[in-house]
Amino acid sequence: MVAESSSIKAEESANIAEAVKGVNPTATELQVLEDGSIVVAFLDETVGVIATEKAIKKATKESSA
Repeated sequence: MVAESSSIKAEESANIAEAVKGVNPTATELQVLEDGSIVVAFLDETVGVIATEKAIKKATKESSA
């Protein structure tokens, strides 16, 4: 969850990266882009991109960022 999906804060980016690393233990490099998409590199030198809408959700009044 993020406060504003169009401009992700550094703390939010770190939380996103940590969550993605948790489900992708073979990831060697991870980059959260400003738009919320995530670029993941793996040991076998393949690279994957996780689209913004798959990676983040905007916080609502009922939830916190």
